[in-house]
Amino acid sequence: MLNSRSQHSTNILIIDDDPQLVTQYDDALKEYPCNIDIADSGEKAIACINATPPDLVILEINLNDRTGNRIFNKLIKIDSNPQIIVTNSKHSLSIATSVLRQGALDYIEKPISQRRLKDTVSEALSRQSINSALNRYQSRIYRGGYGSFIGESPAMRKIYLLIKSASTTKASVFITGESGTGKEVCAEMIHRLSQRSENRIVALNCAAIPKDLIESEVFGHVKGAFTGAVANRDGAASAAHDGTLFLDEIGEMNMDLQSKLLRFIQLQKFQKVGSTNLEEVDVRFISATNRDPIQQIREGLFREDLYYRLNVINVHLPPLRERGKDILLLANRFLMEYTKQENKQFEKFTPEAENLLLAYYWPGNIRELQNVILNIVVLQNGTRVLPSMLPPSLLEALDPKSTFYQSIPKPIEHLDDCDDYNLESGSVTMTVNDIISLADIEHQAIEKAIALCDGNIVQAAKHLGVSPSTLYRKRNDKS
Repeated sequence: MLNSRSQHSTNILIIDDDPQLVTQYDDALKEYPCNIDIADSGEKAIACINATPPDLVILEINLNDRTGNRIFNKLIKIDSNPQIIVTNSKHSLSIATSVLRQGALDYIEKPISQRRLKDTVSEALSRQSINSALNRYQSRIYRGGYGSFIGESPAMRKIYLLIKSASTTKASVFITGESGTGKEVCAEMIHRLSQRSENRIVALNCAAIPKDLIESEVFGHVKGAFTGAVANRDGAASAAHDGTLFLDEIGEMNMDLQSKLLRFIQLQKFQKVGSTNLEEVDVRFISATNRDPIQQIREGLFREDLYYRLNVINVHLPPLRERGKDILLLANRFLMEYTKQENKQFEKFTPEAENLLLAYYWPGNIRELQNVILNIVVLQNGTRVLPSMLPPSLLEALDPKSTFYQSIPKPIEHLDDCDDYNLESGSVTMTVNDIISLADIEHQAIEKAIALCDGNIVQAAKHLGVSPSTLYRKRNDKS
């Protein structure tokens, strides 16, 4: 069961009941400094996991003793948060989509090429190295008063490292992401980890302030500057001196004020509305938007020079649906919080309820999840959250026949097929009656990328700029 080469910090666990494949794995891993455990059954695998928490696991999901799924469910819940490579001796897009959504690094169907295996293992060990670096900061991030940012998925671990790096400099930070992904929480974490943490972070929501008042909110005004200005008033720029100015939804700021903001960033000086005097402050800028700033620049809605001034460090927060088991971590945190707040008895979710939470698209992201859990706690009773307790709108969304489900954004739409597009040449010849389906072009691009990466879904997804689970879902939708 144990094949230990030396006492290195990286522990790899191979779970497979095919002796020949175990030998192949062993040969592929010889070049890496690591300890290797080999288990050919579920019982031995559990023993290995309990004895030495693994950093990397290669798991055959279709073990002869039918324990593959149980082992996978155990692996995604253990504290060591190992990188998981799932293999399968059978073809199953549904299993691929499921394990990747729940946090597996890669899914490989057999037979497995030596090159594919080495590339995936190399990626896994690289990610594990990042995780190890993150562990040095975890106590401060998780237990240092910033508990509203919860998650251990690979995507979020990279965000934490980026936040840590951003906190050590005064450079401007530009946070992007869908509504409800935690952009304000991210800004607060950067500020609180920085040397400016003793001073204020002043948040200004540019979308919530009337356009005729926003300049005064940013820079302040002097008495008599406009009707209703009965006294001098400081704005956010003054209040954030020696601290951080957080401009949320900056894409909603009008072009005239964008010009004044650009000048403020360049000079660290500004004029209050109605004043001719320049005031100097020391401010660190963090901005956020749920829009596509590049598209706004193309449409003439956002100054390109301002964008590059603000976007020195970019932090893109992933949507909740791409964060795997983070959904359950967040759901359980909210369940405990609201159970205490409402004096209820809830303790956990049933496995069936957890599966429904993982399957949902979460268009409203963390904010929507909070609302769903609060709804359950307030309206229901019991110690366990059952599937029937989930809001009807969520259950309806998971029914493929429902109108609500059909309205959820899908990666690929099934349009008319067209064979005239040549992906390799990039040329197309057609008439107006033979317009190319975008879905077909996307499908060809996906298959071409996978072929160029020798079938490695993780590498193909990286080059295409999507997650592996998204890639599997797109292929599944097309099939």
